[in-house]
Amino acid sequence: RTEEYVKDAKREKELYRNFSEYINSHQDESTEEDRWRVTQGKKISKLNYKVEEIHEKIDRCLQNYNEYSSSHKEDSIEYDKKVEKLNQKVEQIDKRLEDRESILEQKIDKVDKYLLNLTHMMKELSVQKKENLDRGKD
Repeated sequence: RTEEYVKDAKREKELYRNFSEYINSHQDESTEEDRWRVTQGKKISKLNYKVEEIHEKIDRCLQNYNEYSSSHKEDSIEYDKKVEKLNQKVEQIDKRLEDRESILEQKIDKVDKYLLNLTHMMKELSVQKKENLDRGKD
């Protein structure tokens, strides 16, 4: 029967320190070849430790991203609802403006007609006065 490996970051760090201390204390007793192996082992241990730290950072970043993402999905839905309401209000305002513009155009047309009629009436009055003046001179 085999045991399942359970990752324990604290225990791994403790073992890394113990191995490092042991390697450092026995390095002077080694031969040149042993020294090379020890140096390579230290480098590998340090790299493994750094890789573990990177994995932990990535896990924390992913967790933070997932928390951020889930909280902002709700905000995004709420934002979309607000934008939709604003769009509806803008459409209503546009409709009212179009209606008022149409009414203004109708009123301007009426004023133009009144001015045209008034101009014709003024011309007729002017012609009549001139005719009356001409008759009075005769």
